[in-house]
Amino acid sequence: MDGFQELVQDIWNKPVASTQPLKRLHVKLSWVAKTIKRWRKEKVGDIMLQLTLVKEILLQLEATQEHRALTQEELQLRRRLKARSVGLAAIEKSRIGQKSRLTNIKCGDANTKLFHIRASSRARKNYIQCLHKDNGIALTHEDKEIVVGDYFKNHLGSMVPRPSTFLWSALGYNPRDLSQLEVPFTQEEIKETIFSMPGDKAPGPDSFTGVFFKYC
Repeated sequence: MDGFQELVQDIWNKPVASTQPLKRLHVKLSWVAKTIKRWRKEKVGDIMLQLTLVKEILLQLEATQEHRALTQEELQLRRRLKARSVGLAAIEKSRIGQKSRLTNIKCGDANTKLFHIRASSRARKNYIQCLHKDNGIALTHEDKEIVVGDYFKNHLGSMVPRPSTFLWSALGYNPRDLSQLEVPFTQEEIKETIFSMPGDKAPGPDSFTGVFFKYC
């Protein structure tokens, strides 16, 4: 859409007071997300509301055509509304697809009721209703934290000093230099990783899809 890339560039070039790289990146992405939301409301608006209005007007035109012939202006309006409805439906389909983690939908199944249920089920799956423990059921958030903490503490144990250890030289072990694993990632590696991800999914919790990073 016209003006989108310039909008992102203007917000990204705004000065940030913090000197920490991660803090600066977080602030810039937050500004971009908030600005895009406001820009979307001004340029696009409520997709579902517009789609509902377009369908209602098309329905009235179809009902009128059963009783009389439509005028030239009404026919042109009908053609424009049909093209508009296809565009709005494509935008809504893309929005729902970004929310869903279901990627194995077959061609033609994107508008089924099953897909919409799976697309909105992530919030229900991420919520833990209750946790069973020895003396009852944990329902509150604080009780769940205690149950989870005790579970991993019992399974992982606690660290204690060892009285003895292996003599690796006597076992013929040759240590390897793994210092390269601690080297920071380069910008080229990060860019290559992000660009290799599917474009219709968000690689992080910031909701920016791969298409956004590749385009902007």
